[in-house]
Amino acid sequence: MSTFVLPPFDEVVDDRAPQPQPERDRRPARPWSKSSHRARRHRRAQAPVRAQARWTGGSALAARATTGLVGVALLAGPAALGLVAYSASRPAVSAAAEAGPQEGSPDALVAGQRAQQWVRAWLTTPSSQEEALGELWIGRVQLPAVASQVQETTVADLTQVASGQWSVTVAAVVTDPAPAGGAGEGEGAVPAAQPVTRFFQVPVAVERGDATVATVLALPAPVPAPASGTAPTVSYADTVGADAPVSQVVTSFLTAMLTGQGDLEPYLSPGTALVPVEPPAATSLAVRSVGPAIADQPVLEPEVPQDGARLRVLAQVDLVDANGGERASTYPLTLTARDGRWEITSLDALPLLRTPAPSATTAPANGPAPGSSPAGTPSAPATAGS
Repeated sequence: MSTFVLPPFDEVVDDRAPQPQPERDRRPARPWSKSSHRARRHRRAQAPVRAQARWTGGSALAARATTGLVGVALLAGPAALGLVAYSASRPAVSAAAEAGPQEGSPDALVAGQRAQQWVRAWLTTPSSQEEALGELWIGRVQLPAVASQVQETTVADLTQVASGQWSVTVAAVVTDPAPAGGAGEGEGAVPAAQPVTRFFQVPVAVERGDATVATVLALPAPVPAPASGTAPTVSYADTVGADAPVSQVVTSFLTAMLTGQGDLEPYLSPGTALVPVEPPAATSLAVRSVGPAIADQPVLEPEVPQDGARLRVLAQVDLVDANGGERASTYPLTLTARDGRWEITSLDALPLLRTPAPSATTAPANGPAPGSSPAGTPSAPATAGS
């Protein structure tokens, strides 16, 4: 059993060319005459029709993809009974993409989209509506009588483990049903369920061709949160004094940008396009520290900076809301000296990080590290508890 779904097309272009006709067919004929009727039928039968379809969805591939149901594979075992086909029309891919999709590619987006849809449906469907999962999974599934609620899902991790095979970890903000008896008040009352973030692993196969077909290979599996790496060390020196020209410029700039108090223009370098946050992010703020980049410290030695000197700093700020609450924030900035003063050149995307010292496990320049997979060969996915 299968379902054919026609992908959405933005336009159909008919490039049919006019065909030369015999002289007798070009003569005017009365609309009601039998001879003109036969001539028109003959021309329609002989004229080749070539319709070329183009899909111009672009980067909206994952969001606009349509679904289909894979036929029951009786000889492939129970796992194959749950396979789901996910079809979407795709634009042509480049030669580089043909070498194999990477994270962030259309194939990865489709795999992540399908995994999120599957996890959400699996969590929010009660046993009384089990048939609603028929478009996603036609194998055995056990569901609770009262389903959970899902506020949000996102892809927490996505790894291509083999050609056309992806392991997707979906993070879901879930509210479980209240325990039997319901929530109440007073001593002995059952507390109301609170939203929690849980993680689910979903394997997805992606087949590439004229269309992209993504197939979930298993039921969602709760797993631990992806491991967090060691926090990197930023490359900034101790803070300069609050009365230093750099600190004063940074404080005035952030105050104008975040609270709407004052004008940004006097603190910006020529050509820098920054605007205030709307609505304001804070009623007031306190700059706790302004640390210059270690590599840029020499430019602070002259009392008056030389024109064109560039300085990168990291500003630690406490934002104050309308209720007096404070929330810490961090701003990496680049400043440039002009006419003896510092001006804001950019709000940087990342702080400067210290380069880690080489370790014994660092891969040599002429080959991979011991135990790693050779280039182009995906490593096997780590299993829980390994």
